[in-house]
Amino acid sequence: EHFGFSPLRLPIDHVKEAMRCVLHTVVFNRSIGSHTARPMNPLPTTSAMFGLTYMRTDDPQVDQEIELKVKQLGELLERRPRQGSAVKVQLSFYITKNRKASMLNWITGTEDKVTFEQWTFPVTVYFRSGHPLVEQDEEAEKQAQAEMHSNMK
Repeated sequence: EHFGFSPLRLPIDHVKEAMRCVLHTVVFNRSIGSHTARPMNPLPTTSAMFGLTYMRTDDPQVDQEIELKVKQLGELLERRPRQGSAVKVQLSFYITKNRKASMLNWITGTEDKVTFEQWTFPVTVYFRSGHPLVEQDEEAEKQAQAEMHSNMK
């Protein structure tokens, strides 16, 4: 099953917190009623940036994995900051199945991941006025226009 959403248009400094809220919310809701070895305790978490509270699971491994992915997303966007950059964040739930014995298993591994549910969140990034990258872009644009104008004389 696939769940797709309309693009989220976010300022670059809100992307990580927005995706943190969204990913934790989906994982929390998926964990309700799941057949895990231990009962899950919900953790209400407040986002000061957005002034809202969302729920997380109390599983430190899940928390660590989401934080790692949110950090990687932020690093990706900061490495190549461009107005209008678009990314797709995908969250997949899968089961593993053992493969049939084969000579190729030493290359490909012995398990297949079979996705049974996938969530896709398209994100378009923009920079607010006053952001250092906007000021750099505006300055570069002014310089380019000045050079073009002086070349026309």
